[in-house]
This record gives sequence, structure tokens and C-alpha cells, in this order.
Amino acid sequence: MGEMGLEEGADHGIDDGNGGDLHQQSERDAPAKPRQWLIDRVFGKSPPSESKPPCWICYVPPFITIAPDLLEQNCFCECIGKIGVIDPDESVWRKRLMRAAIFFNFAAFSLAITSCLAISQKFHILRKVQFSKGHAAVTNLTSGEPLDWLTADVDIGLQAIAYSDNLGQEVISFNEFCDYNGTGLELVILPEDCSACAEVSDSLIFTLAVSAIPYIPAMLTNVIRSYSNYDINCMKTFSTLPSAISMALGLYSFLAYRFECFFTFREGDVYFAKNLTEVPKDSEDAVGKITVSWSPGSGLICIILATALIGLDILFHLAVPSPSIARDHEKQAEYERLSTSGVTMEASPAAFVRAFINMIRGKKKTLDKESEQESREIDA
Repeated sequence: MGEMGLEEGADHGIDDGNGGDLHQQSERDAPAKPRQWLIDRVFGKSPPSESKPPCWICYVPPFITIAPDLLEQNCFCECIGKIGVIDPDESVWRKRLMRAAIFFNFAAFSLAITSCLAISQKFHILRKVQFSKGHAAVTNLTSGEPLDWLTADVDIGLQAIAYSDNLGQEVISFNEFCDYNGTGLELVILPEDCSACAEVSDSLIFTLAVSAIPYIPAMLTNVIRSYSNYDINCMKTFSTLPSAISMALGLYSFLAYRFECFFTFREGDVYFAKNLTEVPKDSEDAVGKITVSWSPGSGLICIILATALIGLDILFHLAVPSPSIARDHEKQAEYERLSTSGVTMEASPAAFVRAFINMIRGKKKTLDKESEQESREIDA
């Protein structure tokens, strides 16, 4: 009977005398997962001390330690972390691949910033950075000779077009396209779609500008991941997120421009009468034709190249696994046992963040003292 009672107690839970379940209490009292390896990465204390990112901003973000089970030490992040083609603890190829990723990311960022110049409404900028550039050649149908003095170049930006011929140059805003109907501009722009570019312009500008922002955290992540003693699972898991956002926004800018704006511009031969209105090819009133040809502009090429480079950055992240300690709990426990960093996880997340801020202030004070000492030495 006694044994049966013990078994029943084991099955249904034994009261500890205070209305609590001993099994639940034992679960609450179970030792927490080793965190010291993670904390040292936040405070820049992860050994070896001579191998660390150049600045505290490239350390593991402190918010990771506020909810480590959710953001780092879970099956999902650990499964993503182990994906790769090189040894997780090998440093040579890790640095090579991550430094290549930094280079490609910086190049993509520079290209994205360059493409943003197409937002300008200044003639000399649109001539250099545009999304599309066109050439319009005019032919006299009576004589069959080209009218070189009417040849024009058209550069399309994101707010305006730059138009130039032998008679002068002009910048025409998208909002003014419809006002130019009847002046000959409709020979280049479809009259019924004269407002299409203006309608999509604001969203294109916003998307293009925002697409350049995620490159910055992506580069910082690349720096962190180039150090195996500072890399963690969530850096690999979420490292591709900023890059993917930049890629998606870049593709949206390209596609929205192409389908909502560029397709409103004519291409090929357009025949016109003396009053510069369009007429059919076989019309008796046709006195000339304008032949318009288009090619991608430097701004659009920059967007395409930036998107391709950020794709390479994502591939490099997938090729480099997180270090084995990020998934091996035994190594984490051994690290915690041998750690001498003196930095511990406090009960209050706010207190932990304050400690991180104090670390930054301490580094600033150290730099100020070193600068002051150097000044004294120079004066002496």
C-alpha cells in the first residue's frame, strides 16, 4: 500500500505542504543554462583578448541577454547556426569570407547611395545619374534626311526628366508632364499616361532612400561574425534580414519604376505633322518622324548591381556556421566554470543594460585619459 501511495504521489504530484508541487518546484530550481560565454561577448571579454572587434558597437547587442532563450539559446537558432561549409571554429576562412562580405556590403551601400542621386531635379546631376536615358532622332520625311539640329537626349530620374537638344536644355518635373501636352512632349510620353510617373514618384523615392539604411547594421553584423569568439547563433540567423530587406526594397524600386513609369515613355518611330501632333505612318500630313531609343541609366544599373552584391553577402553568411560553443552546452558549462571575466548576469535586465552603458563610458574615459597623456607628452 505504501509503495502504491508513493507511485500515486509520483504520478499526481506531491504537495510540499504549502500548496505547491515538488516536481514543479524542482523544475523552477533547475540550474539555468550557461550564459557566461554570451555575457562576455556583450562586454568584450571573450578570450582571447587580443582577438576582438575594433569597437564596442560591433560587440553582441546587450538586448540578446535579456531574453536569451527566445533570441539565442533555442533549437531554431542553433539549427540555423550550424549550417555552413567550413569548420565552425576555424578562423582563417571565416575572416576571409566575412571580410569579403564586408567589402561587398560596403560596395552595395555605395551603389545604393549613388542611385539616390536620381532623386535630384538638377540638370547636371540627372545627366550623370538617371534610371533611363534616351535618344530621340528626328527625320524629315520629305527629303529623307536626318534633322540633326532637332536631335535630343532625355534622362529620366525619379522626380523629373532632363531634356536637351541643340536649342537648349530643360528639366521637366513629373508633375508638369500633363501641362506639356501639345508642345511635342507627347511624342516621347504617352499623353494618356502623363501623370503615371508623378503618381509613383513619392513611393519610389521613399523606398529607394529606406533601402540604403539596412546596409549599416548588415555591415556591423559582418564585423561581429568575422570573429569566432564573438559570433553567436542569432547573428547568423538574423544577419541576412537587413540584407534581405535591402534586396527586396531595391527590387521593388526597379520593378515599380519599370512598370509604373518607364513604360509610359514611347519607343521606336513616332510620326508627326507640322503642328507636332502624332499622326499615322501613312498619313498625308506626316512631315517627319522621331525615333526614340532607350537604355538603362547609371542609377538603375547601380540598383541592379547593389541587389546582386547583397545576394553574395547572404550566401557568405550561409556558408559560415556559428562557433561550436554557441550550440554545445557542455562547452558552455566548461567556459562558465573557467571564466575569470568578473562580469555576471544580474537579475534585473535594466541593471544589466546600465552595466553595459557604464562599460561604454569607461572606455570613453580611458580614451580621454590616453589623449590627455599624449597631449602632455607632446607639450613636454
